[in-house]
Amino acid sequence: MPKITIGLIVYNEEKNLDEAIKSIYEQNFEDIEILIGNNASTDGSTQIIERYALKDSRIIHINRKENIGALQNWNDLVDRASGEYFVLAGGHDKWSPNYLLNLSKELDENKNTVLAYAKTQWIDSDGKNFYKATTSIDTSGLSVMGKFVSLMFSNQHPVMGMIRTNSIKQTRKQLEIIGSGEIFLQELAPLGDFVLVENERWYRREVRGVENTENGLDRYKRMLFSNKFTRYRFMVLPHLQMMLVYFGLIFILKNISWKMRILLISTYPLIFIKLIFGVFLDIKWGMKNIFKVISK
Repeated sequence: MPKITIGLIVYNEEKNLDEAIKSIYEQNFEDIEILIGNNASTDGSTQIIERYALKDSRIIHINRKENIGALQNWNDLVDRASGEYFVLAGGHDKWSPNYLLNLSKELDENKNTVLAYAKTQWIDSDGKNFYKATTSIDTSGLSVMGKFVSLMFSNQHPVMGMIRTNSIKQTRKQLEIIGSGEIFLQELAPLGDFVLVENERWYRREVRGVENTENGLDRYKRMLFSNKFTRYRFMVLPHLQMMLVYFGLIFILKNISWKMRILLISTYPLIFIKLIFGVFLDIKWGMKNIFKVISK
């Protein structure tokens, strides 16, 4: 059994995929398996993956016949993982050379740590560093309430970190809703600490230009979800759907008492405040889509 399973999700990443795979090979850690979920790519991604797979038995190429969406792609790779730890890799991103070594070291040495992740360094399409304000969260020492509220107002970058595989499988993994990564992290948080490994870097490539909320929602609809039904459902008040999932989340979290669940209910106003503006944008976006359908 390998120590680490790397789950590389790919959809039409021809431009940067070779560099992303080379970043994995440049790691100072070899006890790995590499599961590549190729989401029915239509560019040259398949040929690039096959070239590496022919030379390296650690690579398992899951060449999907249809695009099941990024979320189900991730979920399937987790289900297939045989490593003690699982780490997600993006088809256009990179890691610092000791990324696997030092993230796994944190998990090895601290059994209370369920997730270890690196700082985010943004890079442009040419691989050059640039500054973009990005928050990081370390939940060590926080109470259940502290973790819950902190994750509510943080980003989803820890999803890209290294996680105990057995702990992931105690959650519902990635749900097909907006903010699925945030809900996943909330389900994972009661199982242990999220630790920021300060000296390592996840190089996140900016492959999109500036987009407004409406364009972002449209991109989520196209890229994240598995089928037409889910995409159409997503068009109907996606932020409201997330709000309802958040309200129900409190009752299914593991490793917490009913007393704590009752205390977490007091965060409902915060959840409402966090998402209500998005609900109003949903209504505006939804009405626009309805008019598009009517006008056809």
